[in-house]
Amino acid sequence: MLYLQAEKGCSPLTAKAYRSDLCQFFVHLQENFQVQKPSEITVEMIRSWIVCMHQRTAYCAFRDYAIMATFYLRRPAPG
Repeated sequence: MLYLQAEKGCSPLTAKAYRSDLCQFFVHLQENFQVQKPSEITVEMIRSWIVCMHQRTAYCAFRDYAIMATFYLRRPAPG
């Protein structure tokens, strides 16, 4: 992560987001493929994680929409 900040000039928040994504990636590999070493990672495993992240993102977007819709539709009318 230091490389991203020092050499590429990314912000600390961007580095933090990258770190989070990598942690999620490695958890996915361990839970779904029992990967212990980077040399065990295959293209199919990377694709699996990308699909998983797209599904999660769509779910999160739907959840955010549902929360906002509930908040705005169920609040009392002004006055």
